[in-house]
Amino acid sequence: MLRAIGVLLFLGFAGVRSAAPIERTISNGIIAGQLLTTKANNSAFAFLGIPFAQAPVGDLRFRKPVEPHPWTGVLNCTVEKAACIGDDTKDSQSEDCLYLDILQPKQCEEDPTLCAIFAYFHSDLTTDLPTFVDNLVRDGVIVVIIPHRQGPLGFLNLASDNDYDKNAGIYDLLLALKFVSDEIDIFGGDKSQLTIGGHGVGGELVGYLSLSPMANGLFSRAVALSGAPDMHQKLSSDANRDLTQQLVQRKKCQSDTISCLRKLNAEALLINDYFGPAIDEHIFVADVHQLRNTRSPKPYLIGVSSKNASRPLSTEESCRTAAASLGLASDVVIEKCKEHYDNRGQEAIFDATTVVPIVNEAASMAQSSNQTYLYSVEDFSDPYETYDNASRIFTELLKNFIKYGQPGEQWRPLDVAELNYLQLSASKATIRNAPLFHWDAVGFWNRTAPSLQQGYDFQQSERGDFDYETAFWVAVCVAVVLFMVICVRTVLNCCASRRQKLFSKYAAIDSDDSVHQEER
Repeated sequence: MLRAIGVLLFLGFAGVRSAAPIERTISNGIIAGQLLTTKANNSAFAFLGIPFAQAPVGDLRFRKPVEPHPWTGVLNCTVEKAACIGDDTKDSQSEDCLYLDILQPKQCEEDPTLCAIFAYFHSDLTTDLPTFVDNLVRDGVIVVIIPHRQGPLGFLNLASDNDYDKNAGIYDLLLALKFVSDEIDIFGGDKSQLTIGGHGVGGELVGYLSLSPMANGLFSRAVALSGAPDMHQKLSSDANRDLTQQLVQRKKCQSDTISCLRKLNAEALLINDYFGPAIDEHIFVADVHQLRNTRSPKPYLIGVSSKNASRPLSTEESCRTAAASLGLASDVVIEKCKEHYDNRGQEAIFDATTVVPIVNEAASMAQSSNQTYLYSVEDFSDPYETYDNASRIFTELLKNFIKYGQPGEQWRPLDVAELNYLQLSASKATIRNAPLFHWDAVGFWNRTAPSLQQGYDFQQSERGDFDYETAFWVAVCVAVVLFMVICVRTVLNCCASRRQKLFSKYAAIDSDDSVHQEER
């Protein structure tokens, strides 16, 4: 893995082909780029650091991005801009980071046929993609690299404050995609053939955008590499709220919170913990499960690359972490997990936090779209790092999906009942269709564990409600009924006694009257 690399090296470019700047006129002014060549001798015009928003600093910190002002003269777009704070793939980071890069293959200028576009979310860039990008450039696909604000700068979530916007980082992506949709024809691109993609957190954001009605019409296809919604945390109104509160307390900003946080250096807001989207009133109005029922179907390519975890954990600790991530943290589930993953604790975490969210996302989309493609890369962490046969085939399939909406005849769309997927093996250099995607993991976490948890919850509920609360109120009700019965019986007895006395009295009077009548 390369750290602190420039975007040109990252994308596999070998050097500058032309000294003269290449100009394009977009809505806000003129930009100047340069003609570059890849290591495989493919040519592309590179426009780096195109502003799609005003700098999100000062009063614009924690706010939705604002469209940039027009400029006069020619804007130099031959130099890479700093990455957003929190992007540890680069040494150069800045809060002023909302600039995108466009790589226009030379043939997209020369050919009257508009080119497909691949917009890549630069969120979790822990790998090199030169082979993949080289293939795209060679075959006439425009590549756009899109950044977004991360951490609290992009996903602050306060319990009460109206002077900021939730999900600012998602709004960054939406505005960038709108920019691409509005301007890409200048670069020979067809906005109706725009595919969004990302790896890890970027793949997770791809999934989230597929759920938001605000993203409708901004892209036509999606590629989620090792990422899916709810993978790092559940989408909820409270997402990031505890982390935000910890930040507020640590920076002593309890009073006039937003104003206080805006006065701090951006670097002081850097936090290693994951900050992700939260339910709001506009982008995400419900949780992932509900949003999946209403999203628009699109061609979707999603999958996972097996990786070795960096920190060894005991099986019990791993099972607790894995179960908690899925809301299944009962003792009975943890014990079953320890039995199932005997001495494979790290695998339990990977299955619960990565494999299961990905297969659930794929199955959800497949129910409404017959163009959902699922894959699994075995034996190595990334399908782009080597030039073996499996890697070349996979990158070719990805390129086909981006250009045409389907990777190829050899890769069958996902059938939810079969859970079929494309299996790639680096060690064997093979690629094949297979059934039952990671069934050992999916069967345990989607069937066995929920069943055990449901039984546990039922027993706890039954025992708690009946033994204590229910028993108490039943006893109270019985006592009240008995008391009422006693009262009614007492009243009836009193009435009967009084009636008897009155009857005896009137009977005596009648007897006296009869005697007097006889004497007369």
